[in-house]
Amino acid sequence: PGESEADFRARLSHRLREKRDEEREALAKRFAPELARVEEAIRRDPNYAPAIAELARLNLIDMALQLTGERQFSELGDVIGQLGRAIELDPSLPSAYQALSQSLIFTGDIQQAISMAQRAVELGPSDADGLLFLAVALFASGEIVGALATVQRAIELNPLRPAYYCFFHALILWGNERLQEALEETEECLLKAPNFGAAELYRVIALVGLGRLDEAKARLAQYMAKPGGKALVF
Repeated sequence: PGESEADFRARLSHRLREKRDEEREALAKRFAPELARVEEAIRRDPNYAPAIAELARLNLIDMALQLTGERQFSELGDVIGQLGRAIELDPSLPSAYQALSQSLIFTGDIQQAISMAQRAVELGPSDADGLLFLAVALFASGEIVGALATVQRAIELNPLRPAYYCFFHALILWGNERLQEALEETEECLLKAPNFGAAELYRVIALVGLGRLDEAKARLAQYMAKPGGKALVF
């Protein structure tokens, strides 16, 4: 009672930011033990390629999602260097090529990203992640039909669909103008990972495409209220 609308909006925005901070802190705490485990493996054996590749992958995730706030995309060259070292130590390691493909997309070297993703699939043809990241690289190149067929093969191999599968599937469905299905996949992603900022953004984009503008505006306001950096859009 007696509170102005401006004060109410300011209080609500502050509470949303506090909630996001709490969620991010909780996520970072869950992330930290995995990071520590990999760093310990490298300390024990500095030439252990799987651990080097996994550390690079975790650093890339940290950059994209800002889990710890300690990794920025200005350090992407270091991640690519780590992955190059892992591949030099073990040229048959699919996970290193998968992570390198994702890193190269962020640098804009899409054709090389596709090549690395294809190599990962060659080395691990039944590895669902390999197909998923090949689909992402194809999407980034504009091959949206091939990307959709490839991501569907990945989902067949991994029907439980972790949150990032739902996100990339949504992204590719959106690119193929299957907007309702894309929206449903962003919702599924956010059920599994409520702090997945990129999925929040693509939910807004799908809503706009479906003509649900009032809902899109409300979702965008929620997204913009979150602290820290904003998700990158492919």
